[in-house]
Amino acid sequence: RTLLDLLARSEMIPVLAPVAPGRDGHTYNINADTFAGAIAGACQATRLLFLTDVPGVLDKNKKLIDELTVAEA
Repeated sequence: RTLLDLLARSEMIPVLAPVAPGRDGHTYNINADTFAGAIAGACQATRLLFLTDVPGVLDKNKKLIDELTVAEA
């Protein structure tokens, strides 16, 4: 977290790749949304924005949800 704080204070935007080494020595791709959430939590972020190529929030049947409450989000 110290490096991220330093970059933020320097007005730099870090770009992080969601890959990590496994105990077996292989490199693994981590789900980017999960990775972003973990970083945001560790930094005590007040907001986390996801940019995506879908038209909005989709339900389990891939139907666009027009509106969400805070609790549903």
